[in-house]
Amino acid sequence: MKKIFHQHYLILVLITILGTILRFSYLDFKPFGIDEVITTIFSLGLTYDNIPQTTPIPLTELAQIFTLNPDQSCPIIAQNLITQSTHPPLFFCTLYQWLNLINNFPISLLEKVRSLPALYGVLSIPLIYLLNRVAFSKKAGLIGALMMAISPFHLYLSQEARHYTLPILIIIISLILLIKIHQNILAKKTNYFLWITWALINSLALYIHYFSAIALMAEYLTLFVILTQTKFKQVWIYLGSCLLTGILFLPWLSIILNHANNDKTSWLSPPEGLSPIFQTLIAWVLMIIALPMEEQSLLIQVFMGILTLILTGGLLFYLIPKFKHLWYNYPATFPLVLFIGFVLLEFITIVYILQKDITIAPRYHFIYYPAICALLGASLTIEENNVVLKYNNKPQNKVLISLLIISLISCYFVLINLALNKPYRPQFVTQQFNQSPDNLMIVMGYENVTEMALGIGYSLTLEKMRKYPEKTNLFLFDLSQKNQVLWDQISQFSTTEDHLWIIAPGLLDRAFPDTIVRQGGGNCDRNEKEFYRIGFPFQGYSCSRINRKS
Repeated sequence: MKKIFHQHYLILVLITILGTILRFSYLDFKPFGIDEVITTIFSLGLTYDNIPQTTPIPLTELAQIFTLNPDQSCPIIAQNLITQSTHPPLFFCTLYQWLNLINNFPISLLEKVRSLPALYGVLSIPLIYLLNRVAFSKKAGLIGALMMAISPFHLYLSQEARHYTLPILIIIISLILLIKIHQNILAKKTNYFLWITWALINSLALYIHYFSAIALMAEYLTLFVILTQTKFKQVWIYLGSCLLTGILFLPWLSIILNHANNDKTSWLSPPEGLSPIFQTLIAWVLMIIALPMEEQSLLIQVFMGILTLILTGGLLFYLIPKFKHLWYNYPATFPLVLFIGFVLLEFITIVYILQKDITIAPRYHFIYYPAICALLGASLTIEENNVVLKYNNKPQNKVLISLLIISLISCYFVLINLALNKPYRPQFVTQQFNQSPDNLMIVMGYENVTEMALGIGYSLTLEKMRKYPEKTNLFLFDLSQKNQVLWDQISQFSTTEDHLWIIAPGLLDRAFPDTIVRQGGGNCDRNEKEFYRIGFPFQGYSCSRINRKS
């Protein structure tokens, strides 16, 4: 018995080690994403005001700007977020403290800002074990932990310098408490400590990510259905717990209402027909399988798409009868399924009534991902004869090994940036920039800080690639002015560059002038083969100087 006990926890440790290796591998391989630049600015104790926006910035100076400001504090960071962003403060405060702790480590800026989300991702693995152990069994806990450790979706979120893995961690804890409350209700017991802790955890989640409110609402509705079914008489405990969560969030309530009406939250487009449904199904598949399809040839896309459909269909065919057994024999299945259902109902409301398609980004499905991971792990522990999986069950182990191989291959594709790619193709764009001569200027026209962050992200990535980064400049220009002013400013500041790359959101191909006459002498002529549109238009120019020796 003691041997089995040690073997069980040894397996959990090995699973956690596997998850750790995956999450900290190639941590700085993928270039900066737009949102990661924004995270980095505020987590370093900076603001947009720290970034020069009227004169060209050499890439070496830009990298120096992105250094930790040791004189900041959480209240100051929170105030910066209130005035210049639309996010709650807790994640940014913890990341700022983390960066203070590891500031002198000999690792890159990307590794520093991504390491804490990766750590939160690792901590979620033993927590999902605990959720499944409480809800189902110890073996279900192990398989659930394994599914999270090798999930390409969770790996992708863990390597983003963003606040996704921390709310996942908190939502798992909240679900554990929800399951314990459900079990107490069925046993006709009342544990006040559980209810109070649940309320505290839920309020904490709201200070980490606003979308946590979707998870909280789903949990409250789930518990309400359970209470009505079980005729729970102490409804005041439920109401008091909800009220306590609201009271604890009151200090930030006016701020979230202000953020909700901010222009920075208007980027989500209205839905296009049934596309949100298909996007949701794709997000579910990515939680297990992520093969290279983005930015690939049509042949590869078709092949990978068919292979994904075959693998997904086979897995569903295998899991459905096992899930049925789970549904009828394990009471904890009901609240987890109900939780997922209510989250999806909220998604439908946001998408089709509020006209904000939050399904367009797979990452937003993090809200209910822990519950799906838990149910997947529990379903995989059910044998054909509907008993719990034994360690020596060979048919079941073959399925787990196959799933392990598929998911690990998917994780590798995520690590090397072939699956779940970053938007606006920063790797491709910076490679085009890097082919230009040493004297280079990148002009980033922007209408909002998100677009400005795009240019900064490209430049921070390019700084590591250039042989002489001090000869490459970034020029940020506010496009809310007339476009003609942009060309005048380029004419004034691009006096010594051999090459220009101009990024101007909203401009058509024909809006770029064929020639830019520079005040310092010489022209910059448009290169027809150097025009790309990757969300935004990119145009390259070759420049000459009248004083250049022939």
